[in-house]
Amino acid sequence: MSDLSLYWTPCEFTIDGDSWPGLPLIVDSETMRIEYVPTEFLIYQAAVVGKARSAHTRYAQAHIVLPFLDSLADKNVDWRRVTEEQLTHYRNALEKRKLGRPRIRRVMAFICRFLEWAHQRGHIQTLPFSSRTVMSERQRLSARGGEKTLTSRPVLLPTVPTDRRLPRFFTPDEQKQILEVLDERDRLIVEWANVFIV
Repeated sequence: MSDLSLYWTPCEFTIDGDSWPGLPLIVDSETMRIEYVPTEFLIYQAAVVGKARSAHTRYAQAHIVLPFLDSLADKNVDWRRVTEEQLTHYRNALEKRKLGRPRIRRVMAFICRFLEWAHQRGHIQTLPFSSRTVMSERQRLSARGGEKTLTSRPVLLPTVPTDRRLPRFFTPDEQKQILEVLDERDRLIVEWANVFIV
């Protein structure tokens, strides 16, 4: 069994003089040593990248990484030597728990982001998954259309059925219909929001 536990930084914890309470710390309960690399990654996401400023986001991200590390530790696998096959087994285990594909996709994408980050910093020798290049399109509420970009995604990420992908953006005709049924106040709110989105 894994002895990893999750702790949180106290109110007195600071980084460069700024208070950062509630940052996740992954700790080996037996030795009370911090698992440095996973903890550094989680703090990096919050304090450097800024994608986990919310306490709820930090909590969710920590509870993605910790079960993954626990799962590997239970099988006596060092996370630094995890293989693509073991990642696939972990994804399959999530599917057996009847989790929705969008959630599994988010979990696996975050795990792959952690492993990619660790690989870039030399903590692991080889990246344990292959990637494919896909064209992704992000549509906007405005009639200007969307943006198409090429992105690289791990092959082992499950695909999400089209009808369950979020968010769904409205076509220009649908936007017009929505605006027609709104009162003046609500229409102005939507139009102002649309200006700032563009």
